[in-house]
Amino acid sequence: MVTPDQVSVGVLVTAVPRDAVDEAVAACGVGERRRGGKLPPHVTAYLTLAMCLFSD
Repeated sequence: MVTPDQVSVGVLVTAVPRDAVDEAVAACGVGERRRGGKLPPHVTAYLTLAMCLFSD
């Protein structure tokens, strides 16, 4: 059994394909608006998923 502290964001990337994230971002109309050091929308989506799943 895998415990939450053994899971990385890489597991989310494997479980949720980048194409699915890009489609969701496009469907919501919240694509990349800024440049210069800001995180791209797909990275923000993966980090948000991780924070929701592993809130501890």
